[in-house]
Amino acid sequence: MTSDLHFWLTNSLNMMRNQTVDCGRTCMLYASRVALPICAVAIAKEYGWYKIDSDTIMSCFFWGYAITQVVAGGIADLIGREKILTYTTLIWSILTLFTPQLFDIAYWSGFPLFMLLLVRIFTGVCQGFHLPSMASIVSRHLTAGDKGRVFGICLAGSYFRSKSFLWLHTVGANTYFMMFCWMPYTSKTATQILRFSLSLVAPFMAARLLSRSNSITFTRRFMDISGICFLIEQQMERRKNRLKIAIHGAGVSGLAAASKFIIFAPQVYFHSIECIFWAEYWAIEYGHCPVIFERSDEIGGAWNYARSDFASNFTVFHSTVNNTSKDMTSFSDFPADDNSPVFFHHQDLIHYINNYARHYDLFQHIRFHTNVNTVRRSECYQSTGEFDVNYTNANGTNETQRFDAFLLCTGRLAEPYYPDEFPGQKTFTGRIVHSAHYRCGKELTGSSCAVGLGNSSIDIAVELTSRGEKVVISSRSGAWIYPKIGFGGLPFDYFVNCQILAVLKSLFPFGWFHRLAEKFLNFFFFDHVIYGLQNSSKGIEMNHPLVNQALPLLMLNGQVQIKGEIKSINGNQINFLDDSTFSAENLILCTGFRHSFPTLQDDGLDQEVKKSFCHVWPINLPHTTFGAIGYITPLHVSCQFTEAKLPAVSIIDSDIRQQEAQKGRVEYLPYMMQLSSLMNAQPTLSRLILHGHFRLAYIYLFKHVTPYFFRLFGPKQWDGAVKAILSVEERVQKGIRGDLDNRNPSDNFIV
Repeated sequence: MTSDLHFWLTNSLNMMRNQTVDCGRTCMLYASRVALPICAVAIAKEYGWYKIDSDTIMSCFFWGYAITQVVAGGIADLIGREKILTYTTLIWSILTLFTPQLFDIAYWSGFPLFMLLLVRIFTGVCQGFHLPSMASIVSRHLTAGDKGRVFGICLAGSYFRSKSFLWLHTVGANTYFMMFCWMPYTSKTATQILRFSLSLVAPFMAARLLSRSNSITFTRRFMDISGICFLIEQQMERRKNRLKIAIHGAGVSGLAAASKFIIFAPQVYFHSIECIFWAEYWAIEYGHCPVIFERSDEIGGAWNYARSDFASNFTVFHSTVNNTSKDMTSFSDFPADDNSPVFFHHQDLIHYINNYARHYDLFQHIRFHTNVNTVRRSECYQSTGEFDVNYTNANGTNETQRFDAFLLCTGRLAEPYYPDEFPGQKTFTGRIVHSAHYRCGKELTGSSCAVGLGNSSIDIAVELTSRGEKVVISSRSGAWIYPKIGFGGLPFDYFVNCQILAVLKSLFPFGWFHRLAEKFLNFFFFDHVIYGLQNSSKGIEMNHPLVNQALPLLMLNGQVQIKGEIKSINGNQINFLDDSTFSAENLILCTGFRHSFPTLQDDGLDQEVKKSFCHVWPINLPHTTFGAIGYITPLHVSCQFTEAKLPAVSIIDSDIRQQEAQKGRVEYLPYMMQLSSLMNAQPTLSRLILHGHFRLAYIYLFKHVTPYFFRLFGPKQWDGAVKAILSVEERVQKGIRGDLDNRNPSDNFIV
């Protein structure tokens, strides 16, 4: 009798333990299943998913789950029910726990949706083994009388939250996942995590309190403490986080920073792997307060030829026309007017910039006639990242103001670079002028010699020869000239910025692609060797591309000649290394500018800027509250936005080494791809196809990648991006021939 009782008690305890474990397993199974749906809205907002993205990622779990249900029982019997149940449970638990981290890895890999689909499908496959494997175990080891009870208890775990234990299930199961890995999508501090958990429980607890005849007043107070106070704290936190940002310069970069620049960047301590992933700042649309300092009375920076303080500021020339087409120049969410010319004259570009500033109401944030004297780190910088900005306002009063962050957007045209004097330069009888001080050339009469072969010297040569003057350009290293007009009369920059060229460049061994590009330019445009432009061993990849359509014709007309390095100067006679001479009345130094940051020198910040990740964030500063925008030499003038998480230290170090080799030169498309990948907005071919944008995928691969592509995905999508991409052809035609609403475009016109 005693042995029978002991056997019965032992068997009952084991059965209760097993049933409790089975119930808990099923409960946690369904808890992990709802972890992603709970945070789906916040995740979609952070990663910039379309609705189709969210629906696909949420539903693909059942693709694997449904398929597994069909074959799970047979596989469990074949391999072993216990093994299958143990390993699959371990796998889907780990996948659920680390899904947020897998999201980041997926976006860094360049195949985000594909990897996320695999993760979700594989999670569904593993969870699909749960009930069939358990059914196989139960059917083999339990009696017929126990099977029904065990199955009932297991299934009850999946509906555990439907009755009085709903609040316990919410706190005990789901919150486990959210607190340890999912809470970054809904909260950022430990206090908010606690209050968020309470806000989940509060409605169910309130219902139970009322059902137990507790007073409505008591219940309302409970709700106020747990739920409403949490929302009030969030609003107060937002107000407290409203940052005051100083932006130096109201040019293209400064205006773009004021309206669109927002960084979700970690504070990276570059001597360790420690990162804080939630340091954020600014932009008007994010509720922050930018203050733009501009020392002139107009916006536009160097593009504003008509600015009143031109004597102390360097501007474009009277005849300057932008080297890139309007759609490659435009802001990513603000296309140029349809009827504006395809290549902006500086007046057209200033008109476009003013329209942009009015559209985003930026003028109210600009302090005109205000000169920034110095920028220094505040005494509490190490803890707050704040800066003290000393400036002189329009009334001549000197003031100092503290800002939460500072953006330097004054551009590269700060200090003209003067080379060492040529032998006999002091004997030169004509005028010597730097291109920085050249405006329209009315004061320059007679023949001229331009020192340096760049866009400035070519533009000056074209302008002077239009008045019948002769110009010689002295070049030490030669250059590669790109045409403005490409196939079919379309802008050439449409063809050089297609993804297929980037693919070919990655497939060919190093240097082969550049050699092919050189042969292409020599064959289809003009032979650079014959024209004297390829007089060094430097390849096309080592020279900044120059864009001009008129130079070859002027050389054929004899109005412009290309010479080598200057050997000496004797009076107005200029002697070159090839023993040729040229008599010149003007010597124009087109030698560019130094990278100078006079406002940062007092605090040593000018040295920090020289080592910056993506040419923006100085790597040695402990805070991400300082940025330098526009200090690159791109193929295109284009202003974009950045909403990024800084990658690993090794990637940043590699980027710095590459910058040092390139000396500030960047290619438009690779640079924009790098920035967009940091903010999960990279327009990959697979992403376009997955979203059904087949026409956009064709344009992206074979035609042109305009800035509007970078507004299709990511956190700051623009609804008009698709229309802007598809209407590039129409805008080009209207820019060439005017309004074409009543005309049929030519069948030969290809974009």
